[in-house]
Amino acid sequence: MPTSNPALTMMATQTQVLTQGVPATLTLPVDPLGVVHGVGATGLISPSHALIGVEGNAVRWGLNPSATNGIVVPAGGQVSFMDANIEYRGTLRQVQFVSLNGPATLQIQFFN
Repeated sequence: MPTSNPALTMMATQTQVLTQGVPATLTLPVDPLGVVHGVGATGLISPSHALIGVEGNAVRWGLNPSATNGIVVPAGGQVSFMDANIEYRGTLRQVQFVSLNGPATLQIQFFN
């Protein structure tokens, strides 16, 4: 994983396992401090940034990824939503990942 942006604070880490061919949104963890974030909040964290490492098998990501649609990230690769000039909250709630050749694991670090 790359080094994080010093202007951001890590909120949580998460491991998410993907099943081949089944698109999945990111699972946002419950805020460890019990803080409820924003309108209609559920007690889940509401990160503005994330680093996502891919392990096991390649994945595709996007709004409706499939075996042939989306941006490919090989095992050992990463997806970075860390530009300090961009707010990624909506993207992190909508983006989906799909494993291409068997199970894949996402190692996710959430920041705010």
